[in-house]
Amino acid sequence: MNKLLACLGKAVKGVLTGFDRIVFKGTILPLAHEAGAMSFLRWRGVLNRDYKKWMLAQTDALVPSVDRYAREQSGRPITHRQQLDRRWPRLLNSFLSTAFPTMPVTLGPHLSYYWTLWQSEWATDFVMERPADLTATMASLLRHALITGNATRVLRYLGRPLTAAGKPDGRSNNEVMSRVLDFHDGLRVRHWVDHNSVKVYNEQNVLRIETTINAPNMLQVYRRAQGEPADTPKRLRPLRKGVADIPLRAHVSQEVNETVTATI
Repeated sequence: MNKLLACLGKAVKGVLTGFDRIVFKGTILPLAHEAGAMSFLRWRGVLNRDYKKWMLAQTDALVPSVDRYAREQSGRPITHRQQLDRRWPRLLNSFLSTAFPTMPVTLGPHLSYYWTLWQSEWATDFVMERPADLTATMASLLRHALITGNATRVLRYLGRPLTAAGKPDGRSNNEVMSRVLDFHDGLRVRHWVDHNSVKVYNEQNVLRIETTINAPNMLQVYRRAQGEPADTPKRLRPLRKGVADIPLRAHVSQEVNETVTATI
């Protein structure tokens, strides 16, 4: 990062990092498999022949409240909050009484949601005073980002295994792709490894490096297995989708951004 800051010089007025976009998904785990769903329907007294009718009735009750909530929240001012020390399950569950008011009647008192990040975008923004401050260097920066973004480097950016010699593992079947395009009022270079990607682009007076994670299990982090005691040594394990791994996801994403920044 220091190398890029030196390149851009005093034109950089500040650097911001954080989640630019996060998509949450709630799953009721006992109902996410056939046996659990069948047991629940028996408890509710829903016969197989009545299943479709019952489900449509629940949907008809749910959609208006969700739609109303979305319309009421649309256009509200942005509130800036701490991202990494939030108690995310508590925050997400607080929406349920408004978005899913029939939940206690529909699901009963014992079922709850397991929350995951379906997608995340972690950005590092280099903020200039004026868009013109980027113009002189943007073309060369993106050209360098594309030229140096060979398969080996892109695999390393996004945490895929390499050999001791730094070459792609012959057993790897990951798909690597790079693309350059005009993006609104700037240019963008984007590198993919399967479902995860990192991109470099400018918009107005901001140069952004951004990591998008759709498949966290492709990235390895040091953590304990779920349920292990706090004194258990951490081991290298796949990053999870659950909100418990949000700080780890942020750390990994920032490492990707810094690795890319160091090469452009």
